[in-house]
Amino acid sequence: MKARADIRDHRRLSDADCDFIARAERFAEHFIRPNAAGWERNRQPGLPRDVVAAWAESGLLNACVPKSHGGGGASFLAKIGIVEVIARQCIVSSFGLVNLLNGPLRLVQNGTDDQRTRYLPGLMSGKTIIALCLTEPQSGSDFAGTATRAERVNGGWKLIGKKAWVTHGTIATLGIVYAQTDPSRRGKGIACFLVDLAKAECSMSAPYTLDAGSAAGICDLTLEGVFVPDSDVLMQPGEAFAKALGSINAARTHVAAMCCGVVGEALAIANRYAHERTAFGQSLIEHQGLRFKLADIAADLEAARQLTYRSADLVENGGDGVSAAAIAKKMAVEMAARTLPECMAVLGANGLKSEYPLARHLLAARIAAFADGTNEIQKDRIGRLIIEG
Repeated sequence: MKARADIRDHRRLSDADCDFIARAERFAEHFIRPNAAGWERNRQPGLPRDVVAAWAESGLLNACVPKSHGGGGASFLAKIGIVEVIARQCIVSSFGLVNLLNGPLRLVQNGTDDQRTRYLPGLMSGKTIIALCLTEPQSGSDFAGTATRAERVNGGWKLIGKKAWVTHGTIATLGIVYAQTDPSRRGKGIACFLVDLAKAECSMSAPYTLDAGSAAGICDLTLEGVFVPDSDVLMQPGEAFAKALGSINAARTHVAAMCCGVVGEALAIANRYAHERTAFGQSLIEHQGLRFKLADIAADLEAARQLTYRSADLVENGGDGVSAAAIAKKMAVEMAARTLPECMAVLGANGLKSEYPLARHLLAARIAAFADGTNEIQKDRIGRLIIEG
C-alpha cells in the first residue's frame, strides 16, 4: 500500500491527464515544498506573484479549460489529482492554486462571448487574478441571505456591501461578486457580476492573520457604490444562485482530495521516521503497536480516498453527487483531524519541530474543515437527503 498514492493509482486516466498531475507534482516539489513553511512563518500575504506566474507558465492554470478555448482539456478527475498532489506539501497553497485554476474556467462556463474576449486572455496568462466574492460577514453557508445590494442604474448596476473570506484578496484584480437585486426573492434575486477591483469604490482590507493560512491571502472586500455595466453581468438573477450551488459538489470534492493528499504525505513521513528511529534495540517499525497505529491511519486514508474518487466520478459524469460530495468531505475532514495527530505521535516530541511539516498540516486541515460548508452543514445535507428518500 502506497502512502503517497493518488487518483492515478485508482482510476484509468488519459495520458494527458496523468501528465498534468505529474506536472503538478513537479511544481509542488519546486515551488511549494521549499517555501510553504517560510510563507507561514513570515506571514506571506498570499501566494507570491512569481509563483502565480510559474503556475500559468506550467500550463496548469488552464489545465481544465476546454481545448476549444485554448486550454488543456483536462478532466475533473485530473483536477482532483492536481489538488491532491499539491496538498501533500501545503493544503492552503493547493486551495489557492485551485482557485486560480477555477478563474478562467468560470468565464468559459458562464461568460458571454464578449466577456471571454475581454477577460479570458488575461486570466489564462495569469496577469488577471480572479477573486470569488461570495461569503459575507453575516452569512457564510446561508448564501440566500446575501446582503450585498445590486441597485439598477442607467446602463448597469451599483454594488454596495461587504464580502468576507476573499481568497487572493491581496493580489486579485477582478472580482466575481454575488449581490442581491431583490431581497424579497431571496436566492432567486441574486446575480453575479464581474468587478474591476482597481476602481476607487472597491477596497480590500489587510489580509487576515491566520495560523497556517497566510498563503491564501484572505481579505475583506468593501464595495461602496461601484458601477458595473450590463456587459459585465456574469450571471443573471434567477441563475446565479442555482449555478453557485451547482458548483458546490465539485468544491467539496476538492477539499476532500486535499485532506487525502496531506494525510498521505504525513503517513509517508511517519513511516520513514519509524524505519530510521531506533528504540529498545530495534527500529520503531518493528514494534507491533506502532505498526497497528500506521495500519489504522492507512485504512482510514484509503476509505476517504475511495469516497473522494466516487464523488469525483459523479461530478465528472454529471451524476447526482450531492450526497457523495457531502459524505466525502465529511469523512475526509474527520479522517484528517483524527490521523494527523497520530502521525505526529509516531515522531514523538520531534513531530513538533519546524523541520517537519506536520504541525502546519494539522492547522491547515482545520481550515479545510470550514471551507465549502462545515461538517455540521454536511451532516444536515446528508440527513435531509435520507428523509427525502
